[in-house]
Amino acid sequence: MTVDSSNVMKKPLKFSVKKSKDASAMINAIMKEITENPLVLNFNKTQSNTGFTPKQRIKIVNISTYLDKVEDAFCSITGHTDNTGSIHANKILGEKRANFIKQYLVKSGISNDRISVISKGELKPIATNNTENGRAKNRRVVVTID
Repeated sequence: MTVDSSNVMKKPLKFSVKKSKDASAMINAIMKEITENPLVLNFNKTQSNTGFTPKQRIKIVNISTYLDKVEDAFCSITGHTDNTGSIHANKILGEKRANFIKQYLVKSGISNDRISVISKGELKPIATNNTENGRAKNRRVVVTID
């Protein structure tokens, strides 16, 4: 490398970047965390968007980091609803909720084609739909990495 009197480089530098053991460990830790404890976001009754808690934001950053660093990784986003309304309307609402999260990830720099979206509507409840508390738990989006 040659530098002139004004401190301008005359020849390009050659850089080599290798994955560090620390980076691999971090990626493995993210995968383990998201696999064992997926990101779950809950929604109000008819809403298809929501805010994020600090803990959820950390998971979103971790998912984004994982997708950025692992070339063949994908993200699955599944929307769910309670059983209020028609099956058709709930399928659409679940998809809108999942797409809300997808758009957030895309705006964070994740490629659109690395994110799949599906709606289960009211078909996969995790709690009873006979109480408001149970219905609130069923109005969710689950984000996993593959």
